[in-house]
Amino acid sequence: MQAIDPHFLDRFGEAYVREAQSWVAGLPSASGPTAWDGYTSLIVADACKRSFRSGAPRAGVPSPTALISTHRSNVPAFHKA
Repeated sequence: MQAIDPHFLDRFGEAYVREAQSWVAGLPSASGPTAWDGYTSLIVADACKRSFRSGAPRAGVPSPTALISTHRSNVPAFHKA
């Protein structure tokens, strides 16, 4: 059985570096965040806050499909499937 590192940076440090490198590499072609990106990040942040307060690992983050169906009239065309 493999031991689990107790500190998150020990476990995920390389993944954070790769994620940041990927993000930076995509900057030249990016058009920038949209209001939809901001909205969905707030949904996730709210779920994190509810999870922290409840002590539960998940506090009901809506799936992208649920978000789109709930707010279809406000969703950018490229997110509609």
